[in-house]
Amino acid sequence: MSGSLLDRKIEAEMAEGKVGWLKAVRRSRAFRTFMRDKAAVVALGVIAIYISIAVVIIGAQFANAVTRGALSDTFIVKELSLDASLKRVGPDSLPGFFNEPKPEDRLEHADSYLSRIERALSREDPAAALLAVTDAERGVADLSPDEIERLLEDAFDALDTADITFEDVDILREDLEFAREDLAAATTADDAEELRTQIDEMTEQLVEAEAAFESALDGLDDAVLALMPWPTGFDGAVYNARLLLGTDSQGRSILWRAVYSIRVATQVGLVSAILAVVVGAFMGATAGFFGGWVDHAIVWLYSTLSSVPYIVLLTVVAFVFGSLEVTVPFTDGVKVSNTLIPMYVAFGVTFWIAPCRQIRGEALKIRSLDYVQSATALGAGRFYIMRRHVIPNVLFLVFINFSLIFIGAIKSEVILSFLGIGVIGQPSWGVMISESKSEVRNQFFWQIGTATAFMFGLVLAFNVFSDALQDACDHKHAR
Repeated sequence: MSGSLLDRKIEAEMAEGKVGWLKAVRRSRAFRTFMRDKAAVVALGVIAIYISIAVVIIGAQFANAVTRGALSDTFIVKELSLDASLKRVGPDSLPGFFNEPKPEDRLEHADSYLSRIERALSREDPAAALLAVTDAERGVADLSPDEIERLLEDAFDALDTADITFEDVDILREDLEFAREDLAAATTADDAEELRTQIDEMTEQLVEAEAAFESALDGLDDAVLALMPWPTGFDGAVYNARLLLGTDSQGRSILWRAVYSIRVATQVGLVSAILAVVVGAFMGATAGFFGGWVDHAIVWLYSTLSSVPYIVLLTVVAFVFGSLEVTVPFTDGVKVSNTLIPMYVAFGVTFWIAPCRQIRGEALKIRSLDYVQSATALGAGRFYIMRRHVIPNVLFLVFINFSLIFIGAIKSEVILSFLGIGVIGQPSWGVMISESKSEVRNQFFWQIGTATAFMFGLVLAFNVFSDALQDACDHKHAR
C-alpha cells in the first residue's frame, strides 16, 4: 500500500475510533521514513540525552525551590546546582584526563596549596580555618594544627629544594642553547671541538639536574598529599569525575560547567524556538491566506527587520534588555539583566522571520488549491479553513524550523556571550569559550575544547535530525 493511501486509511480509522493517535503515528509514512534513517535515530538519542540532563537539572532546582531549600543537601540537587559549577575544585588550569601539568605549573599548584594552609594556621582559630581549606571533597588532613604546622615546614623545605633544582635546570638549558649557537658560529676546528666537549658535559649535567628536579617534584607532591590527602571511596570517585576534563583558570571543574551549560543551552534554544515558530507560523499563515493589506504589512515588517544585519540586531536587542534595572517578579530582587530573558527576547524578535517567510509561501499555494476553493464555495469561514486546511499542511515547516532555530539560538548565544552581552552570572558554552581566551594564549585548550565538543555534539545531532525530519514530513522529499 502506498504511503498516501496508508495515511488516508489511518486517518479514517482514527476518525472511527479504531486506532489511537500514538499507534497512528507509528503506522504513518512519516514515522516509517524517519525510522529507516539510522543516523537520524542515533541523533534523536543524542538529543534525548542532552534534554534529559537539562530536565534533571531544572527539575532538581525546581524541587529545591518548592521545598524552600529542604533538598539543598541531597547529592543530586547539590551537584546540579549553580554553586557546584562555580566553586573551586582544584588547582588553576589543571589538564584533563589526569595528564601531568608542566613542571612549573606543579610548583605553582604546590605553592598555592601550602600558602592556603599557612594562612589558615595564622588565624585565631586555626582548627576551624583548616576545615575551610577545601577543594570540593579534598581537604586538609585530619590532624592537629601543630602536626599540620610540622608537615607544612617539611613541605616548604621540599618546595625550596624543587625551586632550586628547577633554576639549575633552567640555567643549564640556557647555557646549552648558547653553546650550540656558538658551535654553529665557530670558525676553527679547535674551537668547534672544544665547544662539542662543553656541550657533552653540559648535556650530562642537564640530565642529572632534570633527574634531581623530578625527584624533588615527587617529594614535593608527597608532602602536599600528606597535608591534603586525595579522597577515597565514593568521594574519591566524585572528585576524580570533577577533574576528568581539568579545571579552568579559577580552579573550577570544566566538566561540571559544561554539563550545567546544557541546561542553559536547552532553555535558550527551546524558549527561543517556541517563540519564533509560534509568531512566525501565525503571521506567515495569516499573511499568506488573507492577503491584501495584512500581507503587505507583515511583509513590510519582516523585510525591514531583515535589512538590519543579523548580529547587529541581536546585539542591540540583547544590550537594551540586558541593561534594564527591572527585577523579575516572584524572585528575591533578581535583575532581568542577570537572567536569560534578554536572550529570549533577542532571539524571539529576530528568528521568527525565516518561518514566517516559508509558511507565508506555503499558505499562498494552499489557498489556491481545489479543496480550499471548494470549502470556500460551500460557505466555510476563513478561520475554519485556516485552522482545518492551512495550518495542518504547514506543520512540517513548523517542526523543521523549530529544530533549525533551536540550533541557531544556541550558536547565537555563544556569539553574544563571547562578546560579553550574553549569559551573565552562570556558565554557558559561550561563557566558557570567552573565558578561555587567556588560557588559549598559554596553550591550555581544555576549556574551549570541552565547550566546543559539547556544543558540536548537540548541534550536529539536531542538524541530522532536521534533515531526516524534513524528508519524513514533506511529501516532496519522501523516499
